[in-house]
Amino acid sequence: RLSNIYADHMVFQRAPSNPMVWGFGTPGSKITITVLDSSGNDVTSGADQAYVEEDEKFEARIGSYEAGSGFSIIVRESLPDGTFLEVLLSDVAFGEVWVCSGQSNMELRVKDARDGMDEAIEAETYENIRLLKLVRQIATEPQEEALGFYNSWSKPRMEFLGSGDSFSAICLFFGEQLWEELQVPIGLIESTWGGTIVEAWSSPEALEYCGVTDNGVDDGQNHNNYLWNAMIHPLLKMTIQGAIWYQGEQNAGYPGEYEGHNRDLYTCTFSTMIESWRQEWSTATRGDADRKFPFGFVQLAPFTNQRDSLAWPQLRWHQTADVGYVPNDIMENVFMATAVDDDIDLHPKNKRLPASRLAWAATHLVYGMTERPLTGPLLMAVSFKNTERTSIVVTFSENLDPVLVEEDRFMVCCLASTDECDQVAYGEGWQGVTIEGMYSDNAVEVSTASACSTYSGLAYLWLETPCSGEVSCPLYASDEYHLPVVPWKSDVDLSLCPLSTAYTGQPIPILETGELFLLRDTQSGCHDTCLAHPEC
Repeated sequence: RLSNIYADHMVFQRAPSNPMVWGFGTPGSKITITVLDSSGNDVTSGADQAYVEEDEKFEARIGSYEAGSGFSIIVRESLPDGTFLEVLLSDVAFGEVWVCSGQSNMELRVKDARDGMDEAIEAETYENIRLLKLVRQIATEPQEEALGFYNSWSKPRMEFLGSGDSFSAICLFFGEQLWEELQVPIGLIESTWGGTIVEAWSSPEALEYCGVTDNGVDDGQNHNNYLWNAMIHPLLKMTIQGAIWYQGEQNAGYPGEYEGHNRDLYTCTFSTMIESWRQEWSTATRGDADRKFPFGFVQLAPFTNQRDSLAWPQLRWHQTADVGYVPNDIMENVFMATAVDDDIDLHPKNKRLPASRLAWAATHLVYGMTERPLTGPLLMAVSFKNTERTSIVVTFSENLDPVLVEEDRFMVCCLASTDECDQVAYGEGWQGVTIEGMYSDNAVEVSTASACSTYSGLAYLWLETPCSGEVSCPLYASDEYHLPVVPWKSDVDLSLCPLSTAYTGQPIPILETGELFLLRDTQSGCHDTCLAHPEC
C-alpha cells in the first residue's frame, strides 16, 4: 500500500522536480511506476525502479512532468512469486505544492472569514486547486504517516469549505491568487493548530540550537516537538515548492492574561525552525525539495489598545530576525506579508489582505514576476534637519502616498537603548513624536519637540495596535499595490553624522547657498552647518 498522503486528485510538484511515492510491501518485491496522461498515453519519464526493503518499505521516484491535470499513476509491486499488486491514483495533477501551517490565524476557516460563504461558493470555480488538511494530533515521537486527514485530496467544494472544520482561508486565498498568476494546478496542504507555540512545530535539534531548556507549556499541543512529530514530519517525503506560516501570538502572549512563552528566543527559534524544516525536507526527498525552499509568513495583526506591554511589537521584530524586513542575511529566501493594518481583532476576518500580500511576494521571489512587490517601502535613512536634532527626516526606498498625520505613529526611545524601552510601558521609554508632513516624495519629516531632548532610537508603529483601523496606517507605497511601511526601529547616535559622502570626500551642497563650499570663521561653525544638512 502507499502512504496515506497519496490519493486520487492530488498534486505532485511539477518539473524540474522528480517527486517520489513511498509505501509498504513485501521485502524483495520490485516497484515500477507508470504515468498516463488524460488520454491514456504512457508518458512515463524519469521514473525509478525500486525494491521493497527488509523493513517492508519502499521509495520510488515517479518522474518529472510539466504542469497539467488528468494524469493517472500506476504503482505496481511485482512479488517474488511472479504475481503483482497495483495501486491506481487517478485525476492526478502536476503543479505547485505549498504547505500552510501555524496557529489560529492560519487555521481560521474560509467560512469564518469575511464574506466566507460567498468565498466558499467562488472557490468552487477553481477546478485545478486541490486541498488536503491534516487532523490536529500530537505525537511524542516522529511519525512516518499522518495520523489522519479531515478530507482526502479534493477540489474546493462547498460541502467542505462551508462545513464545521473547513479549510484555511489564507491558504486557499493564497492558492487562488497563485493560480490566477501561474495558470497551473495548485496543491495546498494545511497543517495548523490554534493557540500553539513555535517550539511545538520545531524539531529537537532546532530547539537545542537555540538554547531552549524547557519542555513547552503543557503535555498537549504546546509540548515541544509534539506537532513537529505528528503534523510536519509525516509530510517530509512530499516534494513541495514552499511553505507559508502565520503564528506568533502564543509566543508573544496576551498582556494581562498570559505572559507568552520564550518571546526573547523567538528571533532564534523561528528562523531556526525554517532552516530545520528546509534541511529535513531536502534530506527526506533526497534533494528534490530545495534546501532553501521559499518560506513566507504573516507579521502579527493588531489586537488591543493596551500600552503597558510592548510584547507584540517585539514579536513582530523577532519575526524578521531583528532586522525589520525579509529576506535578509539570516532569513534567506523568506518573504513576509504584514497584517499590522488588518481589521483590529485577535483573529482578523479580512484574510484576503495578508493572502494577497503573500501571493505578490511569492510571485516576485519564487516565480520571477518582479513587477509584483516583494516588500513595501523600506527605511533608507534617518537624518536631521537641524543641529538640535529636534527635526528628523525619515527617507524610504520608494515614493509614498501623502502621510496620514496621527499621534503615536513615530516614537523615540528616551532611555539608553531601544531594548530597555521595550521592557517598560509606552510613555516611560518610547514616547510619541509629531508627524510634520511630507519632506519629499519618499521622505517624511517628524518633530521630537514634544518628547525627550536626548534619545537613543527612533521607531515606527511600535505598539500592539499601531494604526487607527483597517488599511489606515500613516505610510503606504504610492503604487497600485499600496503596501504599507512595516514596523521598524533604528538606533540613533546623536553625536554622529551618518552621511557616508561626508566621510568619503564627496561634495555636499550647502543648504544656505547651494554651493559646494562655505567659509566660516571657526571650525565649529562649519561643523554646525554640516550637521544642519537634512541628510546628515
